[in-house]
Amino acid sequence: PIPKEADVTTAVWKKLPCTLKDDEMTVSQEDPDKMEVFANEQDAPIYMEYTGKPYRLKGSFVGIDEEALTSLLGLQKGTSGLSLSGDLQQLEKAIKIETFAGKTIIIPRAQGSVRLELGLNTGKVSKAPFDFAAKQASDSWPAAIYFPTK
Repeated sequence: PIPKEADVTTAVWKKLPCTLKDDEMTVSQEDPDKMEVFANEQDAPIYMEYTGKPYRLKGSFVGIDEEALTSLLGLQKGTSGLSLSGDLQQLEKAIKIETFAGKTIIIPRAQGSVRLELGLNTGKVSKAPFDFAAKQASDSWPAAIYFPTK
C-alpha cells in the first residue's frame, strides 16, 4: 500500500499482463445501500440515508510467471513443483493501471484476492481472475483512487 500522495512517484511497480480479449477490467461502484425513515407507515419517507460501497477493480491476470503465481495465489514452492492449498489468500497491495489510451489510475490500497482458473482444453488460456476493493489509503490521505496528472 501507498500511505501518502508523495510516495506515488517513488513507488516500484511489478508489471503483470491483464485481461484476455473477451474479458474486461473494470473499476466500478455498486449502488449504495438505502435506508428510508418513515414517520407514519402510510406516508412517504421523511428521511433517506445512503451508505456508499467501495469501488471495486475486477479483471484477470493472464500469462503470469511463477514468481507472480507464488505471491498472488500463495503457491508453495516444493522440491519438484508448486502446490496450491484450498485457502484463498487475502492481499493488500497498491495497484497501478495503465490504459491503452495512456491514462494512469492508481489504487493506493487495494484489498482482495486472486483465484486460479485453468483452461485445460486445447487452445484454452489459464487465467487468474481478481477482485479488489479500493480502500482509503491512510488516515492522512483519504484517496481510494488516484489519477496522477503528470
